[in-house]
Amino acid sequence: MGQGDDDGAKRPGSAIIPQAPAKGALVQANANQHEARASAWSALAKQEEQLAEQAVALQHAIDHDKLQIEQSLALLQDEFERYSEPVVETYEKAQKGVDKIKQGVEKVRQFEWREWTHENPWKAVGIGFALGLYVGSMVSD
Repeated sequence: MGQGDDDGAKRPGSAIIPQAPAKGALVQANANQHEARASAWSALAKQEEQLAEQAVALQHAIDHDKLQIEQSLALLQDEFERYSEPVVETYEKAQKGVDKIKQGVEKVRQFEWREWTHENPWKAVGIGFALGLYVGSMVSD
């Protein structure tokens, strides 16, 4: 044990004493680190709470907008129905008029004018005379 004793080897009691301040600093550093982490977690929790509040506010705004859109859509549908009925009625009337014109054209196509003039010669002469007077008066002006 000679050399170890001469160099001032560490004794079990003396080794603990110099390391005590180092352990205290380590404990303090760990405490500071845990405190910083706790502070960071607290800040994250506050941010999460704010985000949750913002999400709720956004959901309320979305619900309100959705309600307004649904009300506007219902109003538009009512207006469409109110104005579409007269349009449909007018279309149906116009379609009936077109059908009548088509029937008239078909009757004219099927009209046998030669047969009619054989059956009504004096009417044919009268119509021809009236047309001649009309065309003559138009040309002379």
